[in-house]
Amino acid sequence: SGRVDVAVMVILVANSAVVIAQSWYDLQNLDTPVSDLAWGYVEFLFSLSYAVLLALELLVVPFDEFWLDPKKRFDCVVTAVLFVAAVFWISPFTDVSPAVMHYLIILRILRLLSLIGTTSRFRTLAR
Repeated sequence: SGRVDVAVMVILVANSAVVIAQSWYDLQNLDTPVSDLAWGYVEFLFSLSYAVLLALELLVVPFDEFWLDPKKRFDCVVTAVLFVAAVFWISPFTDVSPAVMHYLIILRILRLLSLIGTTSRFRTLAR
């Protein structure tokens, strides 16, 4: 539907901006413990939004049909991994190494590219 597409587009644009900003902070060595925690909360919000999108899709599409599609399976696994990682990132009881965070950013970019590929407006632009 139109509203869902608009919501997905807003999430995509915001997530792209955050990935660029987060990568720039990382490349410039501007990260501090406070900024790391702030990025953790931002990551958690995006992970939560992707989890909500996934849950809404699973309300419409039967799970067995959903799981047969490799792209949707990838999105499901990546969404779960990123959500758990975000929970650990903002948890005061755990410490996530910067190396792991680099891999999670790469995973977020792959997830973002996968979601862009399923969005009708971007598919039209790619043709």
